Amino acid sequence: MRGAGPGERAREAREAVAECRAAYEALNRFTASYRQLVLGVGSSADGRRLRRALEESGRRGFELSLGLRNQLLAELTEPGGRQEEEVKMELERIWVLCLSALEIFLQDLGRAHDLSRIFPLPSPTSGTQLVNTGVISFGPKGWSLRRPSGKTSERAGELPEELAQWGQRLEEMLLEMETKVNVPVWSVEATVGDPEALEHSPESSAGRSPRGCCARGPDRLQSHCIVA
Repeated sequence: MRGAGPGERAREAREAVAECRAAYEALNRFTASYRQLVLGVGSSADGRRLRRALEESGRRGFELSLGLRNQLLAELTEPGGRQEEEVKMELERIWVLCLSALEIFLQDLGRAHDLSRIFPLPSPTSGTQLVNTGVISFGPKGWSLRRPSGKTSERAGELPEELAQWGQRLEEMLLEMETKVNVPVWSVEATVGDPEALEHSPESSAGRSPRGCCARGPDRLQSHCIVA
C-alpha cells in the first residue's frame, strides 16, 4: 500500500509470507498424495477410478502450482524491494521449496504417463485384468458376453496424453520461474524451525542430535522433508 506506514507494511509483509507458506504446505501435501496414486498404476489397485483420480489430480496440482507461483512472483519481483531482509529470506526459502516440490510433481507426472502407457486399461468386456489373480468370471453375466464400449476404451487412451500435456506445461512454468527469479539454491536455508528452540531441546542438551530433518521439538515447526 503506497501511503501505509512502516507498521502497516510490516503487517502486510507478514500476511504475504503466511499466505505463501500455507500455499506451499498445501502443494507439498498434494505431491505426497499424488505419488501414492502414481504408485498404484499397474498394481492390483489400478482401475478406472484411479486413472480418473490421476487426471483430476494432475489438473488440480497444476492449479495449485500456478497459484503459488503467482503469489511468490508478485512478492519477489515487486519494484522497490519493500520487504525487510528477514521477510525476503523467508520468501526466497519458500521459493526454493516450491521449486523442489514442483520438480517432484513433474517427475511423478512423467512416471504416471509412462506407467499408463505400459499398463493400458483393458476393455471391461475383454476379461483381461492388469493383475491376473486366477479368478475367472463364468455365466451369462460374465465379462466375455459384453461388448466393449468404444467411449471407455478411447477415454482410457487419452489419459497418457493429458498427463503429458500437464507435464509439458509444468516444465515450461518451472523454466519461467527459474528465469524470472534468480535465487541460488545453495544460498537458502530450506529448514523450518527456531535454532534456539533446537539448541534448548532435550536431545541437544543430552548431546544427541535430532532424528533426521523431520524431528520436531516442543516449540518448533515441523521441517519439510522431501524425498525424490
